[in-house]
Amino acid sequence: MRWLASGNAVVSRDAIAWPTDAQESCLAALPEPCTHRVQDELLAALSEGYVGDGATPVSGTPEAGIVASEQFGWEVAVPDDGWELTDTEAFTNSEYFEFQSGRSRMTVESVVDHHGDPQQCVLDNLALLETLEERAVIDIGGDDPDERAAGLEPEHGWAVYTVEPLQQERADQEYTIRYDCYTLAPGDASLVVTHTAPRDLWAGERDKGERFREGIRLPASSAITRVNPFAGDERYFGRTMTMGRPRIWISLAA
Repeated sequence: MRWLASGNAVVSRDAIAWPTDAQESCLAALPEPCTHRVQDELLAALSEGYVGDGATPVSGTPEAGIVASEQFGWEVAVPDDGWELTDTEAFTNSEYFEFQSGRSRMTVESVVDHHGDPQQCVLDNLALLETLEERAVIDIGGDDPDERAAGLEPEHGWAVYTVEPLQQERADQEYTIRYDCYTLAPGDASLVVTHTAPRDLWAGERDKGERFREGIRLPASSAITRVNPFAGDERYFGRTMTMGRPRIWISLAA
């Protein structure tokens, strides 16, 4: 028999110790059969240790004009372009905020990448995009020849990519994506800001992204509240497993 469940929740260390101890006891007893566990005991342990809904509320909302990071000290003065905060996640050493305005999506993510280097950060995100879009043609730059495809300056790097899915069922889902990476903590963490819009609408939507990025305020490195050591999952370029779930444009591109 198999018992499956899904969802996100934050529980205490003591609550999660019950199933992990049971697993360790089972392994230690091999080749003897595992001792059976009662499902209600597991549910009771998790329920008693529940400490929140998994996502820490943001410090501000677009309606208030400011969205701020509690862990890393950055903030965004959200411009009046119809942005709605559609998703947030915050766990130890990781934060994710998602906004939508019309056909544009902006994401702002605190990423522990163990380098804090803007150029490498952009390359990391390109590698992740190539992994998620393995059946697509990805070209650097947009369709407008006057738009710079990439740039690099102290503590900030960026690049624009055009994605053409090869699957016939996604023929109308071409999109343009821009990655901006900012150094949050040298050698440790980056702020990743992503703007995505359908390819044929990019020229009209990209000004929204520019105004959004103009509202970013970065902290001094000393202002970052660290939880040492910085944790990360190398499979997601420093993101934790929870924060590293695929976030592709597909649902809004059609």
